Amino acid sequence: MVTEVEMIRVLHENWPDSISQFRLKGIVGLATHISDHDIGNLRKAHVQTMVEVDDVVYVPLGGGVMTSGDSMQVVRATIDLRGICRELENVTREINGLNQVSGDDFSLTRDGNKAVVTNTRTGQRICERNWSLRTLE
Repeated sequence: MVTEVEMIRVLHENWPDSISQFRLKGIVGLATHISDHDIGNLRKAHVQTMVEVDDVVYVPLGGGVMTSGDSMQVVRATIDLRGICRELENVTREINGLNQVSGDDFSLTRDGNKAVVTNTRTGQRICERNWSLRTLE
């Protein structure tokens, strides 16, 4: 069975560029060796852990866990979605302020990386806003 530390070691030794964004630069090792068992116990306690391979320290490849126990990726996506919702509320205020549409007379769609508000009666695009969800690469 391949352990988490072994998996990071394989990536580090064979494809270091694939995990380079998770490497802590300027850190030359951890004071304590962290085993897979330690990582499991710390994760249960919602503590972020790092892994050392050949004096190189990596943060969790999946973003880790927050003190709430939620995935870092989920928390980041939630923050992004809240921002998108706030922006869409602003778009709605603009639309209502312009009196171009009312109530259900508009639709919200996605066109690439843009949120598009369209007048459903005329088909006219009323406004566009850029949006995107950050992802860990």
